[in-house]
Amino acid sequence: MREVHAEIEIASHSRQVIDAFTSVDQMQRWWGVHHGLVDAQHDGTWTLAWDVPDNRFGYVVLTGYVRVLGHSQLLIGNLVYLNRSRHPLGPMTLSVTVEEAAGACQVIVSQGGYRHGEDWDWYYQLVRENWPLALEQLKQHLERFR
Repeated sequence: MREVHAEIEIASHSRQVIDAFTSVDQMQRWWGVHHGLVDAQHDGTWTLAWDVPDNRFGYVVLTGYVRVLGHSQLLIGNLVYLNRSRHPLGPMTLSVTVEEAAGACQVIVSQGGYRHGEDWDWYYQLVRENWPLALEQLKQHLERFR
């Protein structure tokens, strides 16, 4: 199965990075999330929605369960992607690992479990293109007030 990897250095602390992936308020600011439900504990729900015109869901992405949550790691399992114009895709995994050194962090995101087929290939390419952009938005968000 295929995996997408993206990484970036951010002048922040590891806990702040993990908090930015577990706080719906923060994800609204840096990732453009419209609605979300995150229960930041082992086996807690992690569900995010974007593109919600007229109170109808455009798509829900990355709905899954928290499998690992620590100061430097977040692992979401049983990830499912739902989009009104595509077949449901899943299960996948999303891993955020933070390596802290000298006042900065190396943030590594891996999303895996991609299969093959028209919808899978489309989503894989979309994620490959968009994780680096999302991480740049995260960097700007976290470094804004440093």
